Amino acid sequence: LPCSFVTYCILGSYIVQSEAGDHDPTQHIGIKYIQDHPFAPHMLQTPEMLGRIVELHKLHRGKTPEEADRLFLSNARKLALYGVDLHKVKTSQGQDITLGVYYGGILLYRNRIRLMRISWPRIISLSHRGRNFIIARRPGDDSLDRNMTFKCISPTLAKRLYN
Repeated sequence: LPCSFVTYCILGSYIVQSEAGDHDPTQHIGIKYIQDHPFAPHMLQTPEMLGRIVELHKLHRGKTPEEADRLFLSNARKLALYGVDLHKVKTSQGQDITLGVYYGGILLYRNRIRLMRISWPRIISLSHRGRNFIIARRPGDDSLDRNMTFKCISPTLAKRLYN
């Protein structure tokens, strides 16, 4: 999930507490004990981030794995894209966008900026044909086409979005 540096550190510290237990200075030396765990996208996970995760891990002494998991979920669920199933697709004009499916409907993003939210009540039907995923929308105040077609990377993805 995309989030801030601080949030990656907090979430990472709960993962470490859940998996490694309380910080033990004799076993948990520096950042070595966590450096092989992916806490953030590779390009964002720096020694500075790992050091911050270690410092936060020390503060979680006494928390059980269940408590650490609950705290992880409590923080993760507040993220804007928590629970959104994101997929790279192309518009009918060939533009790269990200399509997200979530409990409230479908989200469309370009370069991490939300372009549109289509709530389930505004959707008449969903369909797929080959690599195409099609959304038929109810007429509304906007001037956009009622049918929106997206080209997926595979027919399997188009079918998955449909289901």
